[in-house]
Formats: sequence, C-alpha cells, structure tokens
Amino acid sequence: WVIQKELQRRGENDEYAADIVVGAVLRGIIGAKLWYVALTRDLDALVSRGGLVWYGGFVGGVAAVLFNGWRKRIPATTTMDLTAPALAVGYALGRVGCFLVQDDYGMPTTLPWGMKFPQGLPPTTAAELQKYGATVSPNAPPWEILAVHPTQLYETALMLLAFWAIWRVRAHRHKPGWLFGVYLAFAGMERFLV
Repeated sequence: WVIQKELQRRGENDEYAADIVVGAVLRGIIGAKLWYVALTRDLDALVSRGGLVWYGGFVGGVAAVLFNGWRKRIPATTTMDLTAPALAVGYALGRVGCFLVQDDYGMPTTLPWGMKFPQGLPPTTAAELQKYGATVSPNAPPWEILAVHPTQLYETALMLLAFWAIWRVRAHRHKPGWLFGVYLAFAGMERFLV
C-alpha cells in the first residue's frame, strides 16, 4: 500500500508495487530455504515448515526485486527509493510480531515498563538471561522470571518515527537513491540506540 501510494503520487503505474511485494515474498522464502539447506546440508528441510534463514530471504528477495526492476527498465535506485518508506513501516510492524511471540527482548531492567516473558523464546528466567551475558543479581534463583526491556516496542516506536520522517521528505528533489540512504541511516541509528 505504501509503495502504491508513492507510485500514484509520482504519476506512475502502481502495479509495480505488487511486482515488488510478490517478488520479495516468494523469492525471499525460496532464498531463505535454500540458504538453510546450504548451511545444514539437510535436503529434507526443503519440504519442512521450518528451516528458514533471514540472510537467504534477504538475498533472494532483493535479487528478485532488483531483477524485476531491471527487466522493466526501472533503475535500481528508483526501486530502492520506492521501498524505503515501506521497509521502515514493515520493520516496525514485524517487531510487533516479535513482541507477540515474546522473543528478541532486551536486557534485565527495574524500570516500571520492564516486561516479563515467562513463555518467551527463551523465557526471561535468570538462568536463561545469564546465558546471553546479562548481569543478574547473584541472589536471584535460576528459575526466577525477570523483567526485561521490551526492545521490540522500542524498535516499533523508533521505526514508525523513521517512517514518518521518510514519508515527509520523500518528495524532496535529491539524487536517486538518496531516500533509501535516509532509510539506511535511520535503520542503523535505531539498531545502535536499541
């Protein structure tokens, strides 16, 4: 929808948005599967539910999107600029998914908005958090559920702000690829801060 709106604003054919999304999703899944099989040498993983690697999905999705743009004679920088706001809002929504399944949380905290994830992946027990290098009170029993920073929500908020900023400056006249560079700067700053 975000890419469609930008194509409409530019007066261009908004069907390219569907090409981008379908290419990224389908080839991303294929790339994620193939990368997993290459890493594990487990051919049975090709037909299992699991066995997806993020890097493979990224490589497969990007390759499909850029190849399709090249086939349609759309410069890569134009495609990159079109996807910049959608990537920011998509990442923000994806982090909501991480929050709902209770993974990718932060370190222990005593702040009032700290959250406990007893069913997390892994649960936020003192023992599990120590495995990942967290500083835990020596008096805490290993099974105690500790409050942690809800970094998933921090990232959602920051990337929604990034989306808002990118959306506001998207019409500024700059060199092609500039808007994607703005997205990369925001994404890098957000990850560094969190």
